[in-house]
Order: sequence, then structure tokens, then C-alpha cells
Amino acid sequence: MKTINIKYSSFLIMIAASSVLFSCKKEYKDPNGAIAADVLASSKGLTGVSVGLQRVYTVSRPGLLFNSIAANGFVTNEVFLLNSGNIPELQLSTGGSAVDGTNSILLNLWANANKIIYDADNVITNAGTLADKNYAAGLIAYSSIFKALAIGNMSQYWERVPASIGANVNFITRVEGFTKAIAVIDNAISVVGANPVSTTFLAQIPAGIDITNTLYALKARYALFAGNYPLALTSANLVDLTKRSSFNFDAITLNPIFEVATSTNNVFQPTNANLGLTGAFVPDAGDKRIFMAEQYYDVTNAHRMAIHKAYIRKCLENFDGNTGVIQLIGAEFTGPLHFVQFWIDTIKDWEKETGKHPIIGLSVTKDVQDAILADPNRANVVDLIDIRYWHYQADGKVYAPQGGLSLAPRQHARLLKPKKTSFEEVYHAVSEYKAKFPEKAVIYSGDNFDAFGWAILMAGGSLSNVDELDSSVLNLASTMKPFLPAGKTAKQYGLENAGKAYILYNASAEAINLDLSKSAGKFNLKVLNARTGKSIKEEKINGGAAVKLNKVASGDEVIIINKI
Repeated sequence: MKTINIKYSSFLIMIAASSVLFSCKKEYKDPNGAIAADVLASSKGLTGVSVGLQRVYTVSRPGLLFNSIAANGFVTNEVFLLNSGNIPELQLSTGGSAVDGTNSILLNLWANANKIIYDADNVITNAGTLADKNYAAGLIAYSSIFKALAIGNMSQYWERVPASIGANVNFITRVEGFTKAIAVIDNAISVVGANPVSTTFLAQIPAGIDITNTLYALKARYALFAGNYPLALTSANLVDLTKRSSFNFDAITLNPIFEVATSTNNVFQPTNANLGLTGAFVPDAGDKRIFMAEQYYDVTNAHRMAIHKAYIRKCLENFDGNTGVIQLIGAEFTGPLHFVQFWIDTIKDWEKETGKHPIIGLSVTKDVQDAILADPNRANVVDLIDIRYWHYQADGKVYAPQGGLSLAPRQHARLLKPKKTSFEEVYHAVSEYKAKFPEKAVIYSGDNFDAFGWAILMAGGSLSNVDELDSSVLNLASTMKPFLPAGKTAKQYGLENAGKAYILYNASAEAINLDLSKSAGKFNLKVLNARTGKSIKEEKINGGAAVKLNKVASGDEVIIINKI
């Protein structure tokens, strides 16, 4: 016994020693596999990842498409269970405490939604580095569809959802989740508005999805779910009902509902032809409201349309040849997009017939304004953008009532309770639209417009109420372009005809640093009190170097610089 014990112990020691001598970390690499950094750096790799999003969303039983339909169907009694041996479906069919953490339908929903968000983020982030901005726009918009669907699906089934992807992330409410999905969509719409999706990209993805139309449809859906009914209605009105989007399947990639449920007849079936709904699908008979505006804006009525056209054409004829008149659609106009489209189309026809081009101003709600400006055929008719019925509040958030809700501006204000704007945010609004549409004049008639004339002027806007300057300076300003001498937050603003003339506005306590290193020679410099327009300093300065322009007095100052 003793000998045996000794041998056994020696054997164990030998094994332990061998383990120490020969232990290693097992790390298996696929020499044929692509490196993530390489994939995300090329358009081809990013396209593969984005197409993979659609696959993860749609294909087979683990996909979000099947699991979202199955979960929703059982929870709402749209479908009924055929075989109780399908445990995940049985749990959802039973409901309550029967649904536990082992439910694979919910697990697939959660895991694959987060997988889609993670991959979509990689595509959206890295697509921006591509040289071909139209191809990049396609990648961003297409991936955003699936990211929004993933966030929206989770928000439909859980009270709280992750705010982002990663470890130790915070959770947000489901309504905040829907709002986050809308933000993803808005970014995609903005990207496509700036750079239309290239046909090259469309040829690389599965057929069936109209990207822009789908973005607006999803925005309407999630705005509705979030309880933002005005936004839901506006977004729905932007959907072209003549276009369809679909997930296309074939004999190799089967429709997951057919594959799992229909072909087997062993999982679930619809409760009835109306998916469990009962009763007549009609508006509430108790709602007796008749909105007169809806009849007024109904251009499908031939008689009313003829009256509208006659009135629009008469307005154009009355001021024919008067170059000082701006034609606007109407005072306090908060009407729907389709009527503004009709108004512009009528003007376009008149211009084509007469060969004349009056000044056409777009003075409407922000959603309608943006939709018109995103339509090249109608945007070309617009000469002037009037920011009147919306504004950026001092906290940077936009106050933007929706058009077509049968509410006047004052009624919108009572409901939405807008906050005041600021110098910085008036500059933000005007400069944003001037940068997007440099060929158009931009005026600001919104909140507190009469107090922020300098913000309007320095942003490149027109018709500001700056009257402290003589006409020669204002004429000079009309030839200049806006720039920021020290970034967005410095409270320093500039207009320049680089190397020749500058108008600077200093609302800070710091000096302005102006680079004149490429402009040799002398310049006249005049400092004005921004409030009174009175000169408080005049001197000559030398170019050929960076110049530091210190504050002369307290309060905002205007600095006018002209090359001698």
C-alpha cells in the first residue's frame, strides 16, 4: 500500500510539472478571415456588413422578423397556438408568469436587435470616411433602417431598453427608445438630403426597399408609438403611397413565417381573417368635428382648385415687374405640405408661361419647409427662406410645430409652450440654412427677431433690422461670407471677403484673433458700439501676420476692416 501511494503521488507531481512546462494559451485564428478594421475601412466591406443587417433581421427562426411577429401575435391574440410542444410559443400564449428567462423568442429578439444596432453603428460611423459621399449616404440610410427597426422592436416589447451598446450601459424608457429610433431616421434623412443615394450602392443591396420612403414610414410609425401624433401625421404625409418596400424571399432564403409556421402548420395560425379584431373599423361616431381647413386645402376638388389657381395667378400678375415684392403663401400659414406643393407648382407653371420670375418666399412650418427644400424641382422656384414659424430655443432644442394640424401659430404656442431663443441660436438657424442653400436669401422673422438683427446679419441673413450702419457697410456685407474666428462657442462672429474686407462681431470678453498673414499691406480698422453704431476707435493696422484685436470697451463691439 505504501509503495503504491508513493508511485501515485510521483505521477501526480509529474503531471503537474508537465502542465507548468507545456501550458499555453489557446488562441485560434482563421487565416482566411477578414480583419474587422479592414472590412470597416472599405466600401465593399461596409456593404457586406450592411447587407448582413437585413439577413440577421429577416432570415429564419432566430431573425427579428419572425420573433417580433410571433411575440406580437400571441400577446395581442392575433394568432393561436397549434402545438403546445413549442415551448416558447406556449409560454407567450399562456402569458403572465409562464413567460420566463428561457424564452428563446424573447432571447432572439433581444440578442439580434442589439447585434444589428452594433453592426449598424459600425457602418454608420465608418461610412462617413468614404470619399464617395453618395455611396456613403446609401450605406448610412440603409443601415439606419435596420438600426431603427431594432431599437423600435425592443421598445415595443420591453419597458426599458439599452441606451447604447457595450458594457454597463444605461437604460432608457420605451418612449425614449422610440424617440432614439426617430433620431436615427432623421440623421439618415438629413444625410440623403445632402447626398442622394448612388445607383451603384442600390445595385449592391437586395432589391425591394425604397430607402427614403421607408425612412419616412418608420418615422411615422415610431412617432405614433411615442405619442407624438403631429410628427406621426406629418411623416405619414411624406410617404409616397405609389411606392412599396418589401423583403423579397426565394427558394433558398425562405420567408420565415412560411418556413416555420405556414409550411408546417404546426406552430401557429391567425385567430381569424381580422387577426382577432372585432367590430366595424370606422371613425368614432361621436366625433362631430368638421375642420374647415381640410376642405380649404383639398386641391382634389376641381372647383376649389380652380379658385385657388386663379387667386395665386392674380397675386403674381398684380405685382408683375415690381422687384421689391416678395410673394409668400399667406400670413400665419401653418397649412399642410400638399397645399404648399400645389402653390409652388402653380407658380412654376405661371413662370413657364410668362417667362417672368418674381421673388418667391417660403414662409411655412419647419417640417413643410424642409420637405419643399429637399425636393429639387420645387426648391428651384424658391428664392427666399423665411424662418418664421419655428426657432431654436436658447437650450439648442428646436421649437417646430407641425404643419397641417388646423392650428394657428398662437394655438401651437399654447400647446407646446416654446422657450425663448438667443443670439447664438438665431445665428445657428440662419447660418444653417444659408450654408445649405447659399443661392437663396434667408430671413428670420421668428421669436424676438427684432432683438437679434446682428445675429441675422452675421449669419449671412437678409433683411435684418441693423440700422446703425451706413449703407456702404451694409452693401459691403452683402458681398461677404460668414465665418467663425474662434469656433462655435466663442461668441465671436465674422463676415469676410478674404484678404480685402471684414466685419467682425465680438460678443465675448476676449480678443479676436484674425489671420491676415496672406494679405500684405495696410488696413483701415474701425470699432463701433454694437448697440448705438457710434465709432469708439479708428486706426490703421498692418497685414502680413496674425492680428490680435482687443476689446476696446465693455459690451458687444463691431469691427470693420477694409484694405487700403
